[in-house]
Amino acid sequence: MENGNHDIPENANEHCPGPQSEEAGKADACAGCPNQQVCTTAPKGPDPGTSSLPISDITLKKFSFFFLLFVA
Repeated sequence: MENGNHDIPENANEHCPGPQSEEAGKADACAGCPNQQVCTTAPKGPDPGTSSLPISDITLKKFSFFFLLFVA
């Protein structure tokens, strides 16, 4: 299904809100969908393993250099 959301299963109903949506499995579009139970119980929101702070590679390299300088 092409809605710009690559997480939407191929066999999802039309107007699927997507499995990451707070409405996943609960929206009217989810009625009768074969993925409804999976979407209802799937974790929502951003991956907790990723950082929400934008740290550039240069900042990270500078920090690493000074950290190694003072620890060594």
